[in-house]
Amino acid sequence: MLTLIRGIPGSGKTSYALKHFPGALLLEGDQVHMLPDGSYQFKSTNTKTSLYLKTMFEAALLMGVQHVVITTAYPKADLIHALIEANKKNGDGQYRIAWMDYEDGDASGNQHDVPKEVVESMKANWERFPGESYIFRYKTGELKEVSFPPRWYIDKHPNDSYTL
Repeated sequence: MLTLIRGIPGSGKTSYALKHFPGALLLEGDQVHMLPDGSYQFKSTNTKTSLYLKTMFEAALLMGVQHVVITTAYPKADLIHALIEANKKNGDGQYRIAWMDYEDGDASGNQHDVPKEVVESMKANWERFPGESYIFRYKTGELKEVSFPPRWYIDKHPNDSYTL
């Protein structure tokens, strides 16, 4: 089983995964940004993030891991397609994709200190994936599954169809 939780930096993806999937193997896109001293330094390394997650996921499947949860801020759907194909080839083929984001779209002050211009660039390149669910993080810290993407995405893609 593959569970992929993707979203804007600092939206709570890893915290959500740890709470809701305690027995699963957790692979985090953030691991690409960890320095040897344990500090976090975000760099725009989408290619490295995608390659790292795909490689680690395939290795986990080959070792017989039953449930892998992946968290990433990677905005493109190509990674999702690659992971689903790997899961069909070497896993059970089951998957769930969730997009986690801030309810108001404001990621300023995120726990990773990713600059606002980087977050805006990610938003500009964000691609929806058919069938993904949406989880919003509210200012209160509450997480809630909803049936539509964040308002910032809807505003940028007014011709897409949404359930509101």
